[in-house]
Amino acid sequence: MATEKQTLIIPNEKDFKPQPIPFGVVTGEGVDNFDGDDKEYSVSILLDKKMKKDILNSVQAYWDEHKPSGAGDKPDNFKNIVRDTEDGGHILYSKTKTHFGDKQNIITIVNHEGVKLDPQEFGMIGEGSLGRLAVKMGIYTQGKRSAGVSLYLSAVKLTKFVAYSGGDASSAFGQEDGEVSGAGEFKAEKKEKKAKKKKKNK
Repeated sequence: MATEKQTLIIPNEKDFKPQPIPFGVVTGEGVDNFDGDDKEYSVSILLDKKMKKDILNSVQAYWDEHKPSGAGDKPDNFKNIVRDTEDGGHILYSKTKTHFGDKQNIITIVNHEGVKLDPQEFGMIGEGSLGRLAVKMGIYTQGKRSAGVSLYLSAVKLTKFVAYSGGDASSAFGQEDGEVSGAGEFKAEKKEKKAKKKKKNK
């Protein structure tokens, strides 16, 4: 039986103001995920120490209520849910797939008054933006060895929007470098290895 998901507002509206969202892709095709199997929506948000503690307390409470039988006192990914930044702050990443099978997954965007906004107007969210995230906590398991809490991106409230303006850094390279063996083949090699692995597992 699937574990009931629970919505968490980051940062919570009772105690904290909207926080910086340095980068987010919640429209269009999303971004490539780490495994390369699907696209995903992804957003990061900066937090202070109190917000970090508030989120981890909520995650722990959810874990205590829903953890799998035989699991430990804390989720295995507990230390990585909110990560520390070099300047002493904290950052949280939340993501979710753009599609579940053939069905498209739409991430809702609202403004400071809760009015739904047209996602196609925004493209990528950039540094200078402020807001909150709605994420759904869910339990994940990896065989009998690992279990933790995933934070699936569900909605974004933008109280201030600044479009992402980052350029393509490849323009910093010179025009020609001659022929290099293997250049441009990395993705093909990865797909070939994946195909072989799937064939072996059948």
